[in-house]
Amino acid sequence: MRGFIPRDLSRADHPAGESLRGLPGNIEDKRMTTDCIELLGALTNAGIPLKQDALALSLWGPLGSVRRVQAACQEARLAGWPLVTSGTGVRLENIPAAVAECAAALRRRAITQLLTARALRRTAERMREPITLWEATG
Repeated sequence: MRGFIPRDLSRADHPAGESLRGLPGNIEDKRMTTDCIELLGALTNAGIPLKQDALALSLWGPLGSVRRVQAACQEARLAGWPLVTSGTGVRLENIPAAVAECAAALRRRAITQLLTARALRRTAERMREPITLWEATG
């Protein structure tokens, strides 16, 4: 299991030279997994969107997985990092509108997942109901 390491990455600059606004002022008191720290380091150094499968392979080799990248992304977002995912990959974003757009997309996906979960729950309930045969009239 990966350990927790306190780090202050809030002072990292965007490779284009622009400071990443919206970052937590000081996150030394927050504990992030090494997976999250490694992900943020790779994204900060790259400066371009990176595909999740490529990130997994480059960060963790054959033990990496897209799910591991997704978990690190979620952790970074919960810690206040402006991490955006799109068709082009995962990136740190310094434009507030792009971060808001990603948040709206995540919200839409969450609503769809809730509706799907409710439909499956209802299907399971119907499957539990006893099967009845039609009564013959005659």
